[in-house]
Amino acid sequence: MSGIVKIHGKSYKTVALRVAEFRQEYTVSDGWGIITTLIHHDEDTVVMKAEVVNPAGMVVGTGHGEEKRSASQINRTSAMENAETSAIGRCLATVSAGLQGVEFATADELVNALHQQGGGKRAASDKQKKFLHSLILKLPKGQQAAYIERAKEGDAQTISDMIEELKK
Repeated sequence: MSGIVKIHGKSYKTVALRVAEFRQEYTVSDGWGIITTLIHHDEDTVVMKAEVVNPAGMVVGTGHGEEKRSASQINRTSAMENAETSAIGRCLATVSAGLQGVEFATADELVNALHQQGGGKRAASDKQKKFLHSLILKLPKGQQAAYIERAKEGDAQTISDMIEELKK
């Protein structure tokens, strides 16, 4: 996985790639850090803030992320994680132009926004697929093939539903 997603002809970096690039250039051993803070949460909304702190302890970048729990199946259980990921991605984009990609928004944010606007099916993330795979491997061998077949063509909603089914 390259960590760069093309959407409507423009390149967007995933947050995972932005963090990896940040950690290569701004190391923890040199005193750089990413701090996340929960700003607000209730039954509907989660707001997170991320800050990059330099070795002198000065905040050199800030980003916020907001997620609605009702926005998607995955947000019902992971709105805080998604808000934190968005906050980190936006924060890193403020620190260095190299951490932005071509566009300021992260690939994750754009895919979610397009999905909400267009009502289309969103592709399952690598994180979702890996987690589902780990759950399938816990099943008896005779049951694994059916789940693997279902997962092959599954969109994010299908994969999320399968994860919930297997977690029970």
